[in-house]
Amino acid sequence: MAIRGGDHVRLMLVTINCGSMFEDGTGKMMAHWLDVLDKAVAQHSPTFVALHHQEVGGKRVDGADVQGLVTSYRKSLCRAFEGRGFDLSVSSYDVEGQDYSSDNGHTALGSSYFVHSGIADRAKPWNVADERFVTLAKKQRGGPECFEKTKFTIGQYGVNRASRKGCLVARWKLGTRDVVFTNVHLFHDASNVAAAQQSPSPYALCRREALETVLERSLHWSQAAGSEPNGVLPDKHRGKRARTQESRLARQAGAQAAFLFGDFNFRLDLAEALGHLTDSCRPRRTKDQQWLEYCVPGSLEPFLTVRPKRFTIAQPQLFSDPEVLAFDKEPKAFEDTLCECDVGFGPTYAFSEDVDKPNDYLDKRCPAWCDRVLFTPAANQLLDASQTEYFRLADDYCVGDHKPVALVASLDT
Repeated sequence: MAIRGGDHVRLMLVTINCGSMFEDGTGKMMAHWLDVLDKAVAQHSPTFVALHHQEVGGKRVDGADVQGLVTSYRKSLCRAFEGRGFDLSVSSYDVEGQDYSSDNGHTALGSSYFVHSGIADRAKPWNVADERFVTLAKKQRGGPECFEKTKFTIGQYGVNRASRKGCLVARWKLGTRDVVFTNVHLFHDASNVAAAQQSPSPYALCRREALETVLERSLHWSQAAGSEPNGVLPDKHRGKRARTQESRLARQAGAQAAFLFGDFNFRLDLAEALGHLTDSCRPRRTKDQQWLEYCVPGSLEPFLTVRPKRFTIAQPQLFSDPEVLAFDKEPKAFEDTLCECDVGFGPTYAFSEDVDKPNDYLDKRCPAWCDRVLFTPAANQLLDASQTEYFRLADDYCVGDHKPVALVASLDT
């Protein structure tokens, strides 16, 4: 592997929602994923790899040998990275040692960070308990002591059900730079029909508030605005206090280099996207008003059907049209605090879980760009735009209902 010298660290930031992978009894999805990841590392020659997982152990974790599956996966990752010269690693998988019979705070998030021997003396993780950056010895592996976890609780943001959504935050000293990496998993759309009834949808508004909390957790080390560590944003009566909070977060984002990547569950503005997708169709609502159908004039067969947990379209290739990205509006609410490279790839969700159909969509959700890598303006200032690549992984393989996403960039240290 060619190692980039000088005052830069070559980052590779990867996010994968791996719930399907852990539920695949054949093992093919995991084998595909490990192969895809290894080839990407070989191709891009990073010296610091941050790997964020969501739904570790499966989508419906019940404790059935979850720890064994996760441990086996972690060992496979470590062997692969050690074989490419990554001597140091720090990991935390928030599933091990959990009591799955209760809503006890586990998030099913897993983060692994791998440091190449070529920069081992310039990469130090933050030990949360000791409140200091620590030096790892060769072959040493750091663990949960290097992470801060936040789980969203029942009742937050109007979500009155148990979930495993939240964030896992790690802080690193890379050269002279203080950099935060946050693993994110936000709430999904519970009903396609409800999402299509207003713009923005109630689910988008919920995610917006949740992401503000994630930003608060990620930026609390910044001294720019005197934030309170681990502060919780208000769910109600946002008003002046909320505007003050947003202004403070913007100031902190300009001072603290942070990368937030994971499954944000960002969805298209369905109320507006349906108009674009069906501009030559006529709507036909069913008798019980529980779902929508759109038909091409002269045809009785539905072109597009929307039910609470079903979304089918006769021409799924329409989602390859860059114009559809105009309805990807949720990130725009954070344009003062979060940046993103141009999205030049197709949707990352919802794909078939049939390993022989890697490019087919599932018929349960409208395709969307759920999986993203975002970063603060302070982080953006440290990136070399000419050496930055933002792309989707596993285009020709099925690794689950999500496609992984990666950002490769040179960070000025």
